[in-house]
Amino acid sequence: MNTGLPFTNGLIAFWLLLGTTFGVIAGLSAFLIIYREYAQHRLSPRETTRHAASGALFAALFFFVGTLIVGFALSHVIHVGPD
Repeated sequence: MNTGLPFTNGLIAFWLLLGTTFGVIAGLSAFLIIYREYAQHRLSPRETTRHAASGALFAALFFFVGTLIVGFALSHVIHVGPD
């Protein structure tokens, strides 16, 4: 019985790449949605950009960290390979 963690460098790199990809997509999407919504309220472009950037950063970090947590959990639940 193998009691070691199933992490390998390739698996860690995969989840980091997937987390980065999801984070970038979520951040860009959040920025565009928030910017459009705040622009409709006739705020200054600087204030609109600031609000959109903070929302985009939060969304990107949320999805990046969430992907890493799910990846860590799945790598311990689903172990492919000989024991």
